[in-house]
Amino acid sequence: MQIVVANALVTITLSEVGGGTEVKLMHEFMPNDQQVENHIGGWTMILERLNDVVLS
Repeated sequence: MQIVVANALVTITLSEVGGGTEVKLMHEFMPNDQQVENHIGGWTMILERLNDVVLS
């Protein structure tokens, strides 16, 4: 899946690995380092929540 927003590109790839699912997320074309840092924190929080939901 690819999502384009404000000249940024988010690609999410789901792959079967060892009976589970591996999630790879790539967020490209960020305008500056501050935006990169902000999004790292946001994506980390979102993926941790997703992991919690899947494991519950």
